[in-house]
Formats: sequence, C-alpha cells, structure tokens
Amino acid sequence: MSVPLRPITRIQRIVETAGLSITFAYDDLVFIEHNAFVLQMGEKGEDVFLYFNVQSDENARSGILSKLTDAAIAEEIILSCKGLYEISEASNEELMQLKFFPIDKFICNVN
Repeated sequence: MSVPLRPITRIQRIVETAGLSITFAYDDLVFIEHNAFVLQMGEKGEDVFLYFNVQSDENARSGILSKLTDAAIAEEIILSCKGLYEISEASNEELMQLKFFPIDKFICNVN
C-alpha cells in the first residue's frame, strides 16, 4: 500500500493567495484560520476537496471559491467544492468531531 502524495506546500500557497493561512493539518484534512472552510486531500495528489463551514457567511462563499479556484489552477491542483461541514466538541472534551454534509448545488456555485 502506498501513501498518496500530500501537496501541503501547494495548498499553503493557494490558501495564502486568498489572504488566509493554514492553522492545522491532520492526516488528509487542512484547517484554515477562522474555520470558514476546510480542505481535504484526495487519493491523487492533485485532487483537493473544499467543504464550507455551515456557519460561514453564505454571501462570501462564491468569492472565496473563486479565489481558491484561480490559485489552484496556477498550482496544478484540481479543487472541487464538496459541500458543508460542521465542527463540534465530541463527548471527550479534548476531541473535536467533524460532520460532513452532501453537496448542495447552490453552495458551490461561482458567480
């Protein structure tokens, strides 16, 4: 079994182009400051998936997605908007729980 390529440096450049920074990376997930969205690395190194936080500003999503998409193209990354996520405290106060929601056609539209 091989470990998939994790393009964290290219993802960092994409995020910084949008004026944000990475706060934490764990396994295949990349957490962004202010938690407006999270990125998930796919099985192939060039595949990266975006999930918006359920509490993020709906009006800002298309602008964020547009900036990230443009920067991803420059980094040869295929960025796909996948839907929403919610982060909450797990039963153990030291752990966090992520819940992903299926894509909604209105969430990932770029105006």
